[in-house]
Amino acid sequence: MGDWWTWAALVVIAVLRMAAAVAIGRGVLADPNVLGSLWLLPVRDFAALAVWLASFFGNEIEWRGLKFRVRDGKLEQV
Repeated sequence: MGDWWTWAALVVIAVLRMAAAVAIGRGVLADPNVLGSLWLLPVRDFAALAVWLASFFGNEIEWRGLKFRVRDGKLEQV
């Protein structure tokens, strides 16, 4: 089930990710509820990963009411 150091690396990365979220939430955004919603951090990260992966399977986007398409490596308005 993996070497011990892989689990240690996972724990270190998770702690650093949470520390960065708290530092930004408290220090930059001044959000007093950042600790209460810290459990949502993995959900947000997996959702962002899913959106990023889904972006590779389409060539159209709607942005501010305008539709765009990528054709031959160039962005054109539909």
